[in-house]
Amino acid sequence: MFTCIGESLDLHCLAFVSSRLYNVGKSFLDIGNKTTDEQQQQQQQQQSRKTLELPIIPGYLPSTLQVLNITQRSPHQLEPGSLPASLSTLTINYIGVSILQPGSLPASLTKLKLENFNQVILHGVLPQGLISLWTGNDFDKPLHAGVLPASLQYLHLGESFNQQIVPGTFGQSLIKLYFGDSFNQILHLRTLPPYLQSLTLGEDYEQPFIPGALPSSLTRLIAGQSYNQELSPGLLPSSIQYLSLGDCFDQIIQADTLPSSLTELIFPSFYNIPFDVAVLPSSLQTLELGDHFNQPFGVGVLPQSLYKLILGMKFDQELLSDQLPSSLTYLSFGRNFNQPITPGSLPTSLTTLKLGSRFNQQLAPGALPPSLTSLKLGRAFDQPLTSWMIPSSLAHLKLYLFKANVDSLPKSLISLRVYDVDKQTLTPGMLPSQLKELELGLVGKLQVCSGALPDSLEKLIVPSNYQQPVPDSLRHMYIKVDQKIPGNMLQSFSVRYPYVTNYHFIRVSNREYQCARIIDPKTVLLQVDGKPAYIKNINDLTCTPCWST
Repeated sequence: MFTCIGESLDLHCLAFVSSRLYNVGKSFLDIGNKTTDEQQQQQQQQQSRKTLELPIIPGYLPSTLQVLNITQRSPHQLEPGSLPASLSTLTINYIGVSILQPGSLPASLTKLKLENFNQVILHGVLPQGLISLWTGNDFDKPLHAGVLPASLQYLHLGESFNQQIVPGTFGQSLIKLYFGDSFNQILHLRTLPPYLQSLTLGEDYEQPFIPGALPSSLTRLIAGQSYNQELSPGLLPSSIQYLSLGDCFDQIIQADTLPSSLTELIFPSFYNIPFDVAVLPSSLQTLELGDHFNQPFGVGVLPQSLYKLILGMKFDQELLSDQLPSSLTYLSFGRNFNQPITPGSLPTSLTTLKLGSRFNQQLAPGALPPSLTSLKLGRAFDQPLTSWMIPSSLAHLKLYLFKANVDSLPKSLISLRVYDVDKQTLTPGMLPSQLKELELGLVGKLQVCSGALPDSLEKLIVPSNYQQPVPDSLRHMYIKVDQKIPGNMLQSFSVRYPYVTNYHFIRVSNREYQCARIIDPKTVLLQVDGKPAYIKNINDLTCTPCWST
């Protein structure tokens, strides 16, 4: 049997997800006035996607079907001709035991995903026009030469695959190849396709790269977490632009080892070896160093092309003048950093600065460059904020503690996020008049005087116990909740703030959300975590939870 989206409720849901949330209510109300042509068009869209189980009788599925999900619970064969020639995307979940036969998949198929699948793929099974293949996490069978079609461009071999790759396995069209965590086979010469652009190696991969085995077309390489082999000059193709080395990598990198075209370099965790001058290529734009890196940067080590530098948890080195390149625009420190920032130690090009949770140094006049537009101060920072500390260019500010004077915040500020405002009082004029986004964390005994929140505010993010005034012009409120939303929470918020029409409930633990749009005083449109929306009477929410689990 199969289920399709032809029932009235699903028809409404289809209309909802086809437009933005603020237009959804109108779309729902207009459904009853659809013309015959519009109804036929919606029916055709519904017929383009189905979910069913085997067996499938040839001719049973509509000839316009494009996307199909099959769940196989019994050992039925997928017979040739049972799938329509219009099908482009197919997902098969093999709960039973069966083998795909040559001719069982239509030639129109371009995307195939196999789940719970661990069968040998025979010659002629995969259509010659297939572009994308995902074999699932159970697949661990040899791939014989000629089995994969020459048209294949994207191949995802799942977490169990650990078979030797022989020359001729991959076609020349393959540009993106993913190996799962179990793969740990040597990649010999001529085993990788000549035009491959992206290669991902899984967690267990620890084999050395054979010189010449990585194709000259490769632009993206992700080495496995276990990879810890020496990298010699010329081993990596000069075409690589993105390189991520695994957690175990701790080899010294010599000059001329990293590709000259490299723009992004990632060291995930344990690397803690100082860099010599000329090791990092002059093309490098982004450098991310893992949590264990805690080495000083000598003058000239970081190339002048670098614009983004991310330092991990343990980094706590003194910042000296001319250490950081003049091209740098983004700088992020980890938890342990707590060194003084003196005038001239940060480049004048810097626009974003993130200081970790232990930073608690007073900021001298001119320490923050006038180019800065975004600043984050961590949990330990409790230094007084004064107007001469913060540049007038700042647009985004994130604080843990709020201790600002009336004239402390620059007028240019448009976004302010504060974790702890407990026992504080916000008065008119304290917040910049241009502020558009405000997030408050622990509000406790916070007092917000009437008019303290500027009329310019477009987005207010608060915890569920917030009960202070908001501007009448505010239309969007984001409410942070721990678990379920009590059914009467929306009703109480809508009564307290009658001018707010859009509520967004955010589950803090995993950032899931529920949107609620007030259509009129009695009607609310709900959408949970991006799923299809539905309409409810607001009075029906007083006893039932809004959140779906």
